[in-house]
Amino acid sequence: MSLAAIELNDAAVALARDGELLSESPGFALMEEGTLLIGDDARRRARLEPRSVSTRFWSRLSNDPVSPATPAGVTFADLAREHVSSVWASAGEGVDGVILAVPGSFERAQLGLLLGIAEQLSLPVCGLVDSALAACRSPAGKGLVVHVDVHLHGAVITGIEASQTFRRIFAHDIEGHGLVQLYDEWITLIAELFVQTTRFDPLHRAQSEQAIYDRLPLWLSTLVAQTSMGIEMEARDGGVHVIRLMRERVVECARDFYARLTADIGELCSGRPFALQLSHGAARLPGLAAALQPAADGPAVTLPAGAGALGALERAAGVADADWQNTLTLSLPRDVIAAHGTVETTR
Repeated sequence: MSLAAIELNDAAVALARDGELLSESPGFALMEEGTLLIGDDARRRARLEPRSVSTRFWSRLSNDPVSPATPAGVTFADLAREHVSSVWASAGEGVDGVILAVPGSFERAQLGLLLGIAEQLSLPVCGLVDSALAACRSPAGKGLVVHVDVHLHGAVITGIEASQTFRRIFAHDIEGHGLVQLYDEWITLIAELFVQTTRFDPLHRAQSEQAIYDRLPLWLSTLVAQTSMGIEMEARDGGVHVIRLMRERVVECARDFYARLTADIGELCSGRPFALQLSHGAARLPGLAAALQPAADGPAVTLPAGAGALGALERAAGVADADWQNTLTLSLPRDVIAAHGTVETTR
């Protein structure tokens, strides 16, 4: 039986099949001259046509209209359907079943809409699982695992009780501040540094602003490992301008967001020791692991890209069912989790 899984994090909707991550697609949609661009195609034009781009169709999944970014009558659910359709195309032929891995921020009505979208697209859904539960790695012992994931417009903190079963005990949604807002702050910082250092303003032209937006994920990933890096940009006259971007300045822009995550984790855990696991996207934010780790029992574990989709396939024995009846899996036997390795979390 050939299985696929789709992880619904709007920062990178991931599709895996037969143990391999096949695609990741950000939750961006843009209507250009009557043609709908979705995923990376839309993201690559987000700063060129900012009034035409939509990035909230997953976080606001509903039958509400999207306008003014799209023609009248187009709803958030319509864009989500087109996004799923685009991602599903990468699965290829011969898929017998698909597992949907969904974040804890999804409400019951949104789950219903998602299943309706899957039915419209004739997806052979055979299971539905919490994405943090699917993604998490088994700690060496028992206790609380805290999984942190960052979305386009928020973050989700998930608590998983690890004993004989792995059970989701809380899912906390932080709304209104996610990657979109962080990227805005970091782009502003970079532009200010260029103006102060070289008098070149990359925000003066949409093309140079888009160039920063496209390269920012790589720069951030580099600054997770390095304290600084050189950045160069070419001006319209052919001149090349160079600045030095310091990690501490990047972290400073995100300090309030990191502090909110830290405070909310503290309240949710109520003093209990916990093992910290970060999604691939969260771990690529400079300074986030360092901000959250002091409260954790041991070093943070960085999960691979598409961990929710890959984990859903690994744990298919506890999730997938040919007679599945629209139930959401929130617990799994320990042996199903541990069968794919453990991680040491003690100091």
